[in-house]
Amino acid sequence: MCGIAGSVTRGRGEDGGVVPAMVRAISHRGPDGSGVERFDLGEGLRVSLGHARLSIFDPSPAGAQPMRKGDLAVALNGAIVNHPEIRRTLEAAGTSFRSRSDTEVLLEAWRAKGSGALADLVGMFAFAVADLRRGEVVLVRDRLGEKPLYVAEVPGAILFASELAAIEAHPAFRREIDSGALRAYLALGWVPGPRTIYRGVAKVPPGTFVRIGPGGAGEPEPYWSPPTPLREAEPDPGGARDDALEESLSESVRLRLRADVPVGLFLSGGIDSSLVAALAREAGGATPTTFAFTGPGDSQDESRHARRVAAHLGADHLEVSLRPGEILGAAEDVLDRGIDEPNADYSSIPTTFLARRASETVRVVLTGDGGDELFGGYDRYRAQRWIPRVRPAPLRALAAAAVAAAGTRRSLALARALRAEGPVERALAFTGGFTSTEIVALAGAGPVPLGEFGRIHEGEGDAVEKAMRADLRSYLVDDLLVKVDRATMRHGLEARAPFLDHRVVEAAARCGLGRPKAPLRRLLARRFPGSWFERPKKGFTVPLSRWLREELRPLVERVLDPRRSEGGGALSLRAASRIVRHHLHGRIERPAALWSLLVFERWRERTGAFREEAREDARGSRRV
Repeated sequence: MCGIAGSVTRGRGEDGGVVPAMVRAISHRGPDGSGVERFDLGEGLRVSLGHARLSIFDPSPAGAQPMRKGDLAVALNGAIVNHPEIRRTLEAAGTSFRSRSDTEVLLEAWRAKGSGALADLVGMFAFAVADLRRGEVVLVRDRLGEKPLYVAEVPGAILFASELAAIEAHPAFRREIDSGALRAYLALGWVPGPRTIYRGVAKVPPGTFVRIGPGGAGEPEPYWSPPTPLREAEPDPGGARDDALEESLSESVRLRLRADVPVGLFLSGGIDSSLVAALAREAGGATPTTFAFTGPGDSQDESRHARRVAAHLGADHLEVSLRPGEILGAAEDVLDRGIDEPNADYSSIPTTFLARRASETVRVVLTGDGGDELFGGYDRYRAQRWIPRVRPAPLRALAAAAVAAAGTRRSLALARALRAEGPVERALAFTGGFTSTEIVALAGAGPVPLGEFGRIHEGEGDAVEKAMRADLRSYLVDDLLVKVDRATMRHGLEARAPFLDHRVVEAAARCGLGRPKAPLRRLLARRFPGSWFERPKKGFTVPLSRWLREELRPLVERVLDPRRSEGGGALSLRAASRIVRHHLHGRIERPAALWSLLVFERWRERTGAFREEAREDARGSRRV
């Protein structure tokens, strides 16, 4: 796992301790050690590679980073889980090794094949390779975007890092908010890549690499993209596709159990994590350790199902609960130390709390992330298909009014989707964000750049396939995986997602789009009583509506006080005051919207980020 940071500068001047400061800013990602090395690239270029180490493979000094051998140096965040197989191939060709680390295997594989080595790598990773012979640095991000990687240009340097906090540590960096990214955040609840909340900083897209040389940073070059889902109309003869999926998923779990430290599993009791746990039990042989979050009195709590699955597998099961007196502190902990870039996924609260407890016992956890996106697990996918069939428009309007009368969060989202004019607007209805009118009132008029999320929804193809593909390339990457990465790395814990092995993704695409998660249900039926998983999806969440009215109310009233936006705030909190009042008084519940405002305002308060347009507006030079 770990964290990386670095810079490419022109000239031979000392960097004044800038990269060491960048590494210190992300030291929580690597509590087991750190290092910074500087290398000449030629033509006046110099690279500084920094690394914060979490020891998973070969914890000895031989595995320390940055690692240099000959004319190559590398800093790696993540895990190459098939490194033993690659090592054997390289050894057969005459390569010698001095450590047992996956980092050295990556370095030698790159020496042998260059970027062609990426086709052989299995795992989740973001790394920087300094090629001293070619005079370039190559930044690489894994296929599905499990590991983060940012790149920015400041006067005199190109910066790269695992978190924005490291970029912020550079003295030349201006913390100026990207207005378009802010509007996209308000619509989605996350900032869709390749943008970030800051101007001048980009995310390296999943499945791509970026070369930095004398001419600066090049455009991202793709080396993998997910397959288009296949629509299989005919039955699966003899269960061949199910068998192929089971084989690839079993292999993925087996590889992700590899570590020189204890490994556990996050277990919700749902389909995805239960199947991962069962396959881990079969692959590992040893008694697995499972962790579940429980919320007493919460209708969304699935801990009893997790308990039943753990007992069936003979796992050592640990439950983590958040008591009422701990809720405010847990939320403030996430807001102040767990949000690197504004992200309104409020399941970050239980995820962070669970990660802290798990890190006391294990150093690696397996998760069920990706199962919903690959196998159609979200309710909104069906809605995307049938809503366009509700015709004519007046009938759809009547249906929206009838649905909205129920007053629940799901019914209000469905009503918004029924009123939507196109596929993008329909998709946005389910994000829980703000309407276009509200976004203008909050952040000013202007485009809402939705990135891959919008581009895919506007493209050709079946509505459900587009929704799944957009979620795989945007929602999963820029929301869910960000949440898990920050929550686990806060506590020196490595999270691995077996569903996101690219071979599992390719096998899933061949399974077609039938009943939600039908292939996974069939694999579970080979291991558990089938009735255990015949229940509505609940998800990993908390009763945020109630928390915002009760335990978190003092925080809401202080941070979202409309007077705070006077004098140049990035958002108009006066425009949000009606939404806040209605929620606090139980009239119209907008928990996701309120939490997104709370996240952004607390983040801006902590970072000192500014929005140039808002400053101009405060000076009266123009209105936003």
